[in-house]
Amino acid sequence: MKKLLVLLLCFCPAFAQAAPKTPDVKAALTEWVDAIEVGDVEKVVSLYDRDSTMLSAFAIDPITSHKGLREYYKKVVNEPEIDITVTAQDVRIFDNVAVNTGLYTFHWVQDGEAMDIPARFSFVYVLKNGKWSIISHHSSRVPGK
Repeated sequence: MKKLLVLLLCFCPAFAQAAPKTPDVKAALTEWVDAIEVGDVEKVVSLYDRDSTMLSAFAIDPITSHKGLREYYKKVVNEPEIDITVTAQDVRIFDNVAVNTGLYTFHWVQDGEAMDIPARFSFVYVLKNGKWSIISHHSSRVPGK
């Protein structure tokens, strides 16, 4: 029976369908970082699902709308020479949901002084139309840094 199955898989491509390719979750984070660094607020906002929630290290209240995200990121990208360095990330995928947790550092210049803010992050993504969309984003400063 095993030989028959092997023969069918080798000679009948219809039986040997490849699993659908899942987009890289780390690439989704890179896309977010790149959009912030070039100051593309609309691109950043488009990476978030319409039903997303963001808990930011730099905002007091949860942000639960694209309008709120747009207002928030306009301030973020306004910082001169904003740069984000991802130093650690751990990705876990569960069907159409992915979680990426890790560490990043925000770098920018404020009043001529270099600022470095290390923070922790958790991004939760949902896979929609072949693309990871941010459904939840939590960021908090690393204590004591």
